[in-house]
Amino acid sequence: MKSQAISVYRSLLGSPAEDLAFEEQMLKMAAEGKSSLFIYSWKTPALVLGIAQKPETVALESCATLGIPVIKRLTGGTGVLSQNDLAVTLALPDSHPYAKTIAGLYEHFLRPIKAALNDLGVDVQKPVFEAPVFEEPAGEKSASARMKRSPLCFEDIRNETFLSDGKKCVGCAQARRRGAVLIHGSLLLDLKAELTAKCFGMPQSRIEKALAGIPLLPQVLAPALEQAMLQYFS
Repeated sequence: MKSQAISVYRSLLGSPAEDLAFEEQMLKMAAEGKSSLFIYSWKTPALVLGIAQKPETVALESCATLGIPVIKRLTGGTGVLSQNDLAVTLALPDSHPYAKTIAGLYEHFLRPIKAALNDLGVDVQKPVFEAPVFEEPAGEKSASARMKRSPLCFEDIRNETFLSDGKKCVGCAQARRRGAVLIHGSLLLDLKAELTAKCFGMPQSRIEKALAGIPLLPQVLAPALEQAMLQYFS
């Protein structure tokens, strides 16, 4: 499929606050008909929450002690501790054929991510089925309560996910506003299990059981991901 040109931006040593603010700008540009792709990585750690996630679902005191900022992104979902990982964000006008549905956009977005990883020798898989996390015994709570999600994005296995050996390594989220859609993916490259456990107030063993790092450096994966995204969406 051919579409209008996509502007490309890359920031491999950027500021978490500035990069997330730029995503807001990307959404505004998309509403004006301008598509853009942004690939970024942070040298310093930040704990990023989904737009509707309550801050008290993470260990705020531990984050403050460790000097790790807790900030919000414009998309939904739950928390991601990011440092030396890689994020890819795509903003499109809502008239784009691939942007029509939430599920459809996830499917299209994941294809070039998988292609880039495969080209670099990394095999990832989609989950066979989606299962709620930490479901209470049947009958004890309402259905909505039983679907309570983990505050840690990479512990929450959903359809818009890639796994490596059964552990989550890629998670995605979307934002939709009038005239525009934005989708981004977090690719876990450098698993910091001990630090993640402290930030989320969880046992380290729980982190190690659920998460897997992709054995690639940001500067290696970024150009491959950029090429795959442009080939697919342009």
